[in-house]
Amino acid sequence: MSSELELEKLNKYITELENKVKDLKKQLTQSRWFEIYDFFLNKGIKHTAKQFDMTIAEVMSFIVECDDCEDGLICAKDYKECHVEVNGLDLDEDLAMEIS
Repeated sequence: MSSELELEKLNKYITELENKVKDLKKQLTQSRWFEIYDFFLNKGIKHTAKQFDMTIAEVMSFIVECDDCEDGLICAKDYKECHVEVNGLDLDEDLAMEIS
């Protein structure tokens, strides 16, 4: 598969995830949002995904959407592992690609 086609598919997937997170956010009541967010702060990404029947990518997108930045997400104890699982790249490899 060409890298352009693969990149196009990944961008489409990211857009779909972002839209799904926005839809989920609209559906959640204020208390439910706090429940998920609080659980995430205490248990991390994988446990939150399992507890609330979400994918790891959905949890990561949800947290970024809620915080309007990646700071809270990056602080999760399982962030590096989940980043690799979702993006297929080690953080160092990912940063190197962004720089070049």
